[in-house]
Amino acid sequence: MGETLYFAYGSNLSFEQMARRCPQSRYVGRARLHGYQFQINERGYANVVERPGLFVEGLCYRLHPEDEARLDRAEGVPTAYVKEGKNVEFFPAQAALLGRTVTDLVRDPTPINQNKQRDQSKEGEEVLAMVYLSTRHVTPGHPWDEYIIRMEQGLQQALRLGVSSDYVENEVRPALKTGKGDRADSVTSPVSSTSRKSHKGSRLHGSPGNRKEPRRLRDSRPYEESRSTHHSEPSQDQGPEAPLVCTIENSEPSRD
Repeated sequence: MGETLYFAYGSNLSFEQMARRCPQSRYVGRARLHGYQFQINERGYANVVERPGLFVEGLCYRLHPEDEARLDRAEGVPTAYVKEGKNVEFFPAQAALLGRTVTDLVRDPTPINQNKQRDQSKEGEEVLAMVYLSTRHVTPGHPWDEYIIRMEQGLQQALRLGVSSDYVENEVRPALKTGKGDRADSVTSPVSSTSRKSHKGSRLHGSPGNRKEPRRLRDSRPYEESRSTHHSEPSQDQGPEAPLVCTIENSEPSRD
């Protein structure tokens, strides 16, 4: 079985979390999922729901079957999430990052071309990607406090890699404004208890931006039917560099 192209939009935007969950996974670029909107559902975790005219931004990884199985367990498939194949608009990573494992990127950070990564003017390539989503839990809710922290870590990573600030400030951070406390069965957070308390009930403000109306991509076929026939080899680019800082944490976060 070959590798799976995976579109991450929640706390798996973080290389550090992906290195713990899927150590062999390779970062290949960013993408947009058209016709969907980001939400925090009643479970307190990220989800995407159908909304014509909107889009969700995220990062793409290639997963070995072993890592995909690990990620299925971490995401609570099939109870908390199901896996579906969706067409995404794909933008390849710059050459210095392309295809490196997340474990390598965390241990040996590479400077990135922030200007290139943030170039929103070009259209991407339409590819099929696997997406974790919930069709059962679609009621808007509040995130768990520890999840706000993990989401913020992932968002900082994603912004450096080219995910647009307008999307983050207008679509994601409003959903993270107010936490609902700590899970009774939560594991130790990779941040200190002091930091966690500072996020409880906190509000994260972002300045509004102008939203560009995205083009709608065609609907995808079911994931299991389509995954073996859709492959994309991203291109390379060059440019001035800025530092990308990553560190490995030892504790395993709770599901999302």
